[in-house]
Amino acid sequence: SPSCQRSCPGVPLPASAISWLWEVSHYLALLQELYYRNFQHFENLQKLSFQNNNISYIEMGAFRSLTRLRQLHLQNNHLLNLHNGVFSMLQHLEVLNLEGNRIKTIAPVVFTSLNPFGKVSKIETPKPNETSV
Repeated sequence: SPSCQRSCPGVPLPASAISWLWEVSHYLALLQELYYRNFQHFENLQKLSFQNNNISYIEMGAFRSLTRLRQLHLQNNHLLNLHNGVFSMLQHLEVLNLEGNRIKTIAPVVFTSLNPFGKVSKIETPKPNETSV
């Protein structure tokens, strides 16, 4: 099964080479923001692991091209707010891990666009004393 763990962020992969990837992991604490353009050619991606980075912003619809994504790991970042539409189009998502963030605000319908077939088996969020909804 194809997998990619990027340890050299300065070396971009061409779109034709990344369309077949099913897993991408990045643990180097360099990522700060996530945009749609970062994922537009990863249509077959099933697992995305960006834990232990410095992510503080996710563009609304950033993951919309990841229609086959099953696992999204964003734990131990610097997320403060989850806006409506941030998880839109993740119809096959089964695991969403947000632990270890300092989430202060969660939009009222942020999770409603996740897997309309009710197959999300696990959503990990920060402990109640770390978050206010």
